[in-house]
Amino acid sequence: MPDPTDDQKRDERSDRLVGVLVPIAVALILIGAALAERGPVDRDLRLVAPRAARAGDPVPVRALLLAGSNPPAAVNDATVEVVLRGVEGTDQSVVARGVLQPSAVGYEGALEVPGELEGTWQLFATARAGDDDPAEVRRRIQIGAAGPGPRRGRLQTELQRYELGATIGSAPPSELEARVVGGDCTNHAPCELVVWVGGEPAEVALEAGRGARETGCEPGESDGFVRCTVVVRGNEATVQILARRGGAEVGRRRLQLPMGSPAPAVHRERALVPVGDRPTLEVHGLDERYVVDLFHEGRWQRSATLAPEDQRLALPWALDAPGLWRAQVRRDAFGSNSSAVVTWWVSAEEPAAALAGLAGHPRQNDWLDPLASAVRDGELHCTSRCEPERVATALLAAGELEVLTYPRSSSGAEQASAGIRTVQWGRRGVAATLIFLAGLLVAFVVHRRARAAGEEARRILAAAHETDDEVPPAPRRDALPAASAAFLVLLFAVVAAIILARGCLMG
Repeated sequence: MPDPTDDQKRDERSDRLVGVLVPIAVALILIGAALAERGPVDRDLRLVAPRAARAGDPVPVRALLLAGSNPPAAVNDATVEVVLRGVEGTDQSVVARGVLQPSAVGYEGALEVPGELEGTWQLFATARAGDDDPAEVRRRIQIGAAGPGPRRGRLQTELQRYELGATIGSAPPSELEARVVGGDCTNHAPCELVVWVGGEPAEVALEAGRGARETGCEPGESDGFVRCTVVVRGNEATVQILARRGGAEVGRRRLQLPMGSPAPAVHRERALVPVGDRPTLEVHGLDERYVVDLFHEGRWQRSATLAPEDQRLALPWALDAPGLWRAQVRRDAFGSNSSAVVTWWVSAEEPAAALAGLAGHPRQNDWLDPLASAVRDGELHCTSRCEPERVATALLAAGELEVLTYPRSSSGAEQASAGIRTVQWGRRGVAATLIFLAGLLVAFVVHRRARAAGEEARRILAAAHETDDEVPPAPRRDALPAASAAFLVLLFAVVAAIILARGCLMG
C-alpha cells in the first residue's frame, strides 16, 4: 500500500480543520443572529398635529405615552418636549421648541411657527419618564399656504341624519325651512332650531313626533327667523314644523333631527362677534372635562382640555383675526365623531356689513345655501325677526352639520419597529449568506475528500493486481461524492432559509 504524500497529508489536516471550524462558525452565527433579535418596542409615544400650517400660526400638538401591552397603560408622569426642525438630509437646526403640559388624556400644547418659515419641516417629540430610555416620535409638517382641513358628516344612521321633508298645506310660507344650531341634537338636552319662514308672515310651532318631547317656539306671526327648542329622548327623533295664520294651520313640514353622536350639547352666546372676542360656551354633559379645539378658516390652531364651571366654559383664547372660526368640543381626545360644533363669524364691521361678508364667504358656496344667495343678491325680504344675528345663526348652521376631521396620530413604536425591522433584515441576510457560503465550503471539502478516498481505493486496487495477470476492473463513476455535497448544500440552505423565515414571522 503506497504511503500518502506530504500534499495529501496537508490536505487531510486542512480538511479536518475546516470540518471543525465551520460548524463552530455556523453555531456562532446562529447564536449572534438570535442575540441580535430585538423584541417589540414596549413604549409608544403617539403624536397628533396638523399636517400643514401657515407661517406665524400656532401648531397645536397632542401626545399620548403608552407603556406595556395587553392592554397598554397611559404614562402620565413623563416630560414631553416637542421641537420643530429640518427633515432628514437637511439642516436639522431647531427653529421652535415647547414642552407639552399634562392633561386629562395625555399631553397638550402648541408651537409658535416663526413667520419666515416655509417648506417641509419635522415635528420631533421626546418623552422621558424616570430612568427609562426616552420614547421618540417624528412627524412631517408643511409650512406655507395651508388650506382648510378635511371635513365630513357625522357617523349617523339613515334615521339619525338631518332631513327636511316637502312642505304641504293650503297656503304655506315660501320657505318654512328649519336649521339645527350646532348641527346635532343631544339626548335629554335642549336642541335649538332656527326656522326661516319667508313670504307671508305666519306663526311657527313644533309638533312632537317620534323621540321628541318638549317643544316650544317664539310666539307671534313673523316672516323672518323664528327660534324654537326641542328636547329629544332616544337616538332618533322627528318633529312637524307647523305654520299658522289666525290660529289655523296653513302649512307643515317634517323635520328629521340630526342626532346619535355622543357629543355634549354646547350653546354659544352670539354668532357675530368682534375681533378679539373671547367667547364663553354653555355646555350640557356628564363629563368633568372636554377637549376643545379651535379652528380659523378650517385650520386647526389651538387645543386644550378644559373643565366647565356651572356649565360655563370660558375659552382661553381670543378670536384675534377676522373670518370664520369654529370650536369643536369633544369627549374623545383622538376622534372627531364625539364633537359638538360651534361657529362664529368674526368681523370688525357693523352687523349688517359683517352679515354680508359671511354670506359671501367661499365656504357658504360649498353648501349651495339659498339663504346665502338671497343675502348676497339683496333678495332677503322680511319685516320681523330679521336681525343680522338671527340670519347669521341660520347661515352658520349649514356648516355645523359637518365636523372637521383630525389627522391620524403618528406612532413612535411603529416608526422604531420599522427601523428595527430594516436593520434586522440586513443582519439576517448577512447571517443567511454566511451560513450558505459555509455550506458550500463544507460541501466542497466533503466532495474533495470523497473523491480523494475513491482515488486512493483505485490506487490500492491497481497495486494489488500488479503481481498477477488478472486485469483490474474498470473504474466506475461514483455518484456518492456529488450526492453528499448536494445534501450538505441543501441542509445549509434550509438553515439559511430558517433564519430569513424568522424575519418574516417576527415582522
